[in-house]
Amino acid sequence: MVNKKIEPCTTTPLSKGGSFTKGVFLCILCASLFAVSILFSKVVYQYGVGPLLFGSVRAVFAIVICAVFIAFKGGEWLVPKPSRRYILPMSAMLLMISFGNPTAMKFIPASLASLLFYLWPMLVLVIFSVQNRQFPGIRRIAIFAAAFVGLGLVFGPSIGNVRWEGVVAALTAALGAGFFIILIPKATKYATSMTININTNIPVALILFCGAVLNENLQVPTAAMGWYALLASGLLYGAAMVVIFYAVTHTGPVISSVLFNAEPLIVTLLATMLFAEILQPVQYMGILTVVAAMMFASARSASHGT
Repeated sequence: MVNKKIEPCTTTPLSKGGSFTKGVFLCILCASLFAVSILFSKVVYQYGVGPLLFGSVRAVFAIVICAVFIAFKGGEWLVPKPSRRYILPMSAMLLMISFGNPTAMKFIPASLASLLFYLWPMLVLVIFSVQNRQFPGIRRIAIFAAAFVGLGLVFGPSIGNVRWEGVVAALTAALGAGFFIILIPKATKYATSMTININTNIPVALILFCGAVLNENLQVPTAAMGWYALLASGLLYGAAMVVIFYAVTHTGPVISSVLFNAEPLIVTLLATMLFAEILQPVQYMGILTVVAAMMFASARSASHGT
């Protein structure tokens, strides 16, 4: 019996032929989907749903969306052997994000939790540099530093009464996000994003659901508005989990991590428009700082062909 040679995946739009400009657009789109999903979560929590069930529902939506795509468009349900080694680590990273972020919100101010979570682009820079044995140039370090400082100005975190549990949870989520982004190009070399999403989200959904049953008594929304918000948040999250694979493959882990800084900025701007939360001048300065860093990173990478 002759073993069939597994070729690199070429049937997915995640091929290396995609343009950098398209990748930038996909990164911003992905950040927008995640941002609006977060805004819906505010409504969900008001109607009695806990963070574990919320995370489980969002994982289920990612599974269903990808399963429908494969059912109608074709594709593999099981991950090809060369990419299987990445599934368990990526599931663990997703679990760190899905559990760490909501937990951080319970113990520390939301602004501080968001700022700590968005340390993950800096982690990507460090991890990527160590992997490639290349020390990042002063310009790239300045880009990331400017983006992070800008986020600090936007959120203006309050450091009073900070509990260590919240800090650890936020940093855990940031670490998970950093490694997840790093693994995407490796995992998608032989498998499509749809296949990977299904196989990584199944254990996440099961673990969070079991946690919700044990710790939250499986509290469902207490009103129709809560159900609508939960479904909308899950749908947006599922779509974002599909787009993120396309985005990272087109732009690379380092640049996409800079562009994903748009997510908290979009949340801030939408909250201002929808909930009349007027920002302070220093916060608008922070927004301009991060946007400038993203634009500079995109232009510089495009000119270098990365």
